Amino acid sequence: MKLCIVVIASRGKDYDELIALWRSIRYPGWVTVKFVFADPDHPESISMTGDTIIMRGKECYYPGIHYKTVAAMEYLLKNEEFDYLLRSNLSSFFNADSLLAFLDDKPRTNAMFGKCMFDRFLSGSGYVMTRDVVEKFVHWDCSDEVNPMRMYDDEIVGVFMLQNGIPYYTWNWEDAATLNNTEAIHIRCHCERGFVRVDPLYGWNITTSASPEYFRVQVERYNAKAPSASNPIKSYTVEK
Repeated sequence: MKLCIVVIASRGKDYDELIALWRSIRYPGWVTVKFVFADPDHPESISMTGDTIIMRGKECYYPGIHYKTVAAMEYLLKNEEFDYLLRSNLSSFFNADSLLAFLDDKPRTNAMFGKCMFDRFLSGSGYVMTRDVVEKFVHWDCSDEVNPMRMYDDEIVGVFMLQNGIPYYTWNWEDAATLNNTEAIHIRCHCERGFVRVDPLYGWNITTSASPEYFRVQVERYNAKAPSASNPIKSYTVEK
C-alpha cells in the first residue's frame, strides 16, 4: 500500500513550525508527504521539488485551496505512485498506523474516508480518496454545480461525492487539547490562544489558530512508538 499525504500549506511563523514538524514525523516507507503552496510569480504553472509542490496562483481560502487541491492531485496522478491520497491541512496530525488499521476492512477502490460534516461533506481538515476517485475528481466538470469563488473546498468535494454516489466511511477526530486516545487517526491541533472568527458565508464560529505546541506533542508520541525495521507494522497490497 502507498499513501500520499497532500498538505495544503502557506507561510507564516506557526505554519513554518508546523511544516518542520511534519517533516520530522517518522512515517513508514509506504507514506509520502507533499506540501502545496501557491505563488503568483511562479515561472511554471506547477512544479515539484522534493516534498514541495508550487502552483502559480494566489494564496487564499477560496478559491485558492480548491485550486491548489485539484492542481496537486492532477500533478501527482502523473508523477507519483499511490493507492490512497490524504488531503490534509497543516494543523491536523494523522496516525498512519491507526489509519492503516481503519482502512484494512474498507473498500480499496471507489471510496472516500474522513470526518463527515452535516451529512454533506468530509471535513477539509483531512479526508482520504482512493486513487480512482482522485482521477474522477480531477476530471469532474464542476462548473454547473459549484462556485469556487463562494464555496469552501471541502463543500465542493462533498458535492462531487454525493453527485457521483461515492461511498464514504467516517472516523472521529480528537482535539489535541483534551486528547486521551493516543491511537486516534485524526488529531486536530488548535491552540489555546486561538481566536474565533465568524464565517463570512454561513455565520459559523470557527477556531482558526493552529498550534505547533500541540502538534509537537503528537509527533513526539508517534515517533517514540514508530516501528523499527525489525518490528514493522502490518501492511497490505491494494488490489488493482
